Amino acid sequence: MQAGPTDDTAAQDPGVTLRMEVISGNAAGQSITVEDELVIGRLAPGDGRLEEDPELSRHHARISRERDGRYAIEDLGSSNGTFVNGLQLTSPGLLVAGDSIELGGTTLVVREITSPAPPPAPATEAPDPFRDATVFAPVPTLEPDETEERVETPQPTAARETIAPDASPAAPAADVTPAQSPPVAFDVRVSIDVQAREAELLVGEGGEPLRFVLGDDGWSFAGPGEG
Repeated sequence: MQAGPTDDTAAQDPGVTLRMEVISGNAAGQSITVEDELVIGRLAPGDGRLEEDPELSRHHARISRERDGRYAIEDLGSSNGTFVNGLQLTSPGLLVAGDSIELGGTTLVVREITSPAPPPAPATEAPDPFRDATVFAPVPTLEPDETEERVETPQPTAARETIAPDASPAAPAADVTPAQSPPVAFDVRVSIDVQAREAELLVGEGGEPLRFVLGDDGWSFAGPGEG
């Protein structure tokens, strides 16, 4: 038996039951089930009469279900008293499985206190491991550029004449203007074969053409052309 009961005026838990077995007295061998309440005594209805136990008071004791589903027992001012596990009740107490109840000439043992099985949990959808996966866009394929390659010919630069200063400390430094070389004109012709990835470069009239090949690392000299 545990400590005293809670407030039994609150809403009770439906579906909870307490089962006792009578092990001595006029009702020995009987199994008694309590749902909401059981009053024990000579004037009690049904199983509470314990087969007319003559040592019971008219209203001897009461077993009732509390709001949390536990069961409490209290003595109703009987003449011979109510005992739980050998101790006389002076105030209500809570019953647990295995408790022995003695009242009048009868002994009962609490066999079990059961509750209805909880409803099954709702089925949950299995997680999709790819639901939040990142979707990568395909990499576009670049078509080769079929436009004609342009080869830029470096332009000649004018030579600049440098005159060393006079080593003599007495001689003043001469102001010399560098001579300008006249520009040289070149006749340059470039022929490009895009499909063959080749180009020929011809400089000047009557010169020998030069052949260049376009590879992965750029243009490279491939020798003299066909002319």
